[in-house]
Amino acid sequence: GSTSENTGIGEEIYASASYDSTVRLWDARSRSKEPLMILEEAKDAVSCVAPGKGGDVAQIITSSVDGKVRTYDLRTAQLVTEDI
Repeated sequence: GSTSENTGIGEEIYASASYDSTVRLWDARSRSKEPLMILEEAKDAVSCVAPGKGGDVAQIITSSVDGKVRTYDLRTAQLVTEDI
């Protein structure tokens, strides 16, 4: 799918939100064309991705056309919260 937004998460980690309902995390230092991880919980296009405020926990917050705002723990690639 087409990338709708890219956001720097860490020094060399970037997240892309996409119309294919995924968020992909990329390592800018890597020469790999494969993402570090793919987050697939959204049921429709992901319209926004931003760094989270998890203190010591690396988090991102996403919003999607399905009306949900999701927070992910990037250490475990797990969904932490899903809000309307």
